[in-house]
Amino acid sequence: MNRAPIFLSAGVPDKDPHKYSVEPIAVREAVRALVGAMLPARPLVFGGHPAISPMVWEDADSLGLARDVFIYQSRLFATKVPKEAHFFQGLDRLVWTPAVPLDRPGRDASLALMRDAMIVRRVLDESKVLDPSAPPDFPEYSAGVFIGGMQGIEDEWRLFRASYPNAPALLVASTGGAARLLIDDAGSAQIYPPAARRLLERDRRYRFVFRSLLPP
Repeated sequence: MNRAPIFLSAGVPDKDPHKYSVEPIAVREAVRALVGAMLPARPLVFGGHPAISPMVWEDADSLGLARDVFIYQSRLFATKVPKEAHFFQGLDRLVWTPAVPLDRPGRDASLALMRDAMIVRRVLDESKVLDPSAPPDFPEYSAGVFIGGMQGIEDEWRLFRASYPNAPALLVASTGGAARLLIDDAGSAQIYPPAARRLLERDRRYRFVFRSLLPP
């Protein structure tokens, strides 16, 4: 992989709807627009989510570009992933990361391990995930896009910003959820010029938004 990829963090909350008020149609349209606008130019990397994996597969496959998508999944959820995640496996584009014991701390630790492999270390081989000396398998991210979601998007936002402080990181606040909460945070708000923030908060012409704010 020679082209610097784009990292996608997206989700449709399945709990705590009062805190994470999301607009599922807007999430869908934003994900579709990102795949359509950016995938022909740059690979896309994301962590598997039951609502998002089918969207990404459908649109990437329709473009004949599914091989340019990499999806990460923790083996903790191996029996729960949607069938579309396994379609990526058939293309050698599903990256499994090891699970830790099946209690609540194990769940959080498994997700943290997956995010470290996906965001910080960028390794594609499960045998390398536990090897801190293993070199990355693809370049640093050119940008990150954060759509809807809940706590997982918040965790991935913070990890991405800490790892790539100079890369564009777009909180698509018009989709609601964690993206909206994060852009309303005083610290996050300061990273956007006023015109960019208006696009992220209000504009639902998502292809236009991404082509305006992401690297070509």
